[in-house]
Amino acid sequence: MPISQSAKKSYRASEHKRARNLVAKNRLKSALKRVNSSNLNKTISLVDKSAKRNLISKNKASRLKSKLMKKLGTSEKQKDQKTKKK
Repeated sequence: MPISQSAKKSYRASEHKRARNLVAKNRLKSALKRVNSSNLNKTISLVDKSAKRNLISKNKASRLKSKLMKKLGTSEKQKDQKTKKK
């Protein structure tokens, strides 16, 4: 346990940050589990925000977005083919 006053304050602050980070990480995990084509943009936005806040690394965010787009997103070629058919 911290002894000095500044150590106690630092401990309180780190516990507060830890709690906020856990909430944000759990929100990200649940969003990744429930992702579908209708909420894909919101999920990608959440991944970007998590990387910005250093909850996950930039590389992991990139991998997650790539995996999501491969699974659910449409590529530019598919979009062009759909517009040409119409």
